Amino acid sequence: MPRRRDAQPNATARIGLRERNKQEKLQRIRRAATELFDELGFEKATTQAIAERARIGAGTLFLYARTKEDLLAIVMANDIRDTVTKACATIPPGLSMPAQAYHVYSRLIRYHAHCRELSRHYVRERTIPRAYRPSAGKKETTPAPLIVNAMSELIGQLQASGDVSRRYPAAVISWKLFALYYGVLVHLLLGVTSERESLANLRESFQMLFDGIGGDG
Repeated sequence: MPRRRDAQPNATARIGLRERNKQEKLQRIRRAATELFDELGFEKATTQAIAERARIGAGTLFLYARTKEDLLAIVMANDIRDTVTKACATIPPGLSMPAQAYHVYSRLIRYHAHCRELSRHYVRERTIPRAYRPSAGKKETTPAPLIVNAMSELIGQLQASGDVSRRYPAAVISWKLFALYYGVLVHLLLGVTSERESLANLRESFQMLFDGIGGDG
């Protein structure tokens, strides 16, 4: 009996250690990929070089990302998640819903404008249906739901206070915002509009959407 009682804590400790090692390797991979994409660009950076920079074997890298596109997705999804989290946490009080949405999505536009080459590859890969199949079980390569859910929470709060009409569900409005943002982003990455023009288009599009929905100034 004593052995059985001791076995559970030991097994739990081993699982915890494996998970920490796994996360530590993922952090090294993300850091190595970020550095090499910045230094060499997407085309010249290789998975072998990223594995060497991360101090892991190519076979181990394959467990986390099967292709270079998957590595880029890991890097950018993490950056996008951080950008959205920080933007949502710094929304000034008293802003209208269009202004709140602009506060969050304008940060994403600026982020993509800053790393335009990588963003072109990332958006192109994420647009192809097969790219939405998570690599090695990684859900973080598709950040759209996180962005939409964050905005949906904000919209729901304003609907509860009467500042935004309840005519449409918060999730539906949030996806419409994302669609408007995505259109602006694509034009930016294609070089159709500048960063400044993209931000102006984003602000105008969000205001028009809520003017149509009603209940928010």
